[in-house]
Amino acid sequence: MNKLGKNIDSYYVTKALQLYIEGISYREIERILGVSHVSVMNWVRKYKIKAPEQTAYHPTYKILNHAELVDYLKNSGNLKGA
Repeated sequence: MNKLGKNIDSYYVTKALQLYIEGISYREIERILGVSHVSVMNWVRKYKIKAPEQTAYHPTYKILNHAELVDYLKNSGNLKGA
């Protein structure tokens, strides 16, 4: 990731805002892009981005950190049908 002092490459700002609009949480965006969730919140405020209301939206994927992934894979039931 290109950081120039406190400025972050506009690619990451754009991607973070796209993910936010898709309904991804701040913490999940942090995990995906490696950008602080606080930065993402600040960009959402700065650019006045409003996520569409998606009350029935439930992603079919999970974003896990390493420890969560290890625990998930320990349960063989999670691998059935994969």
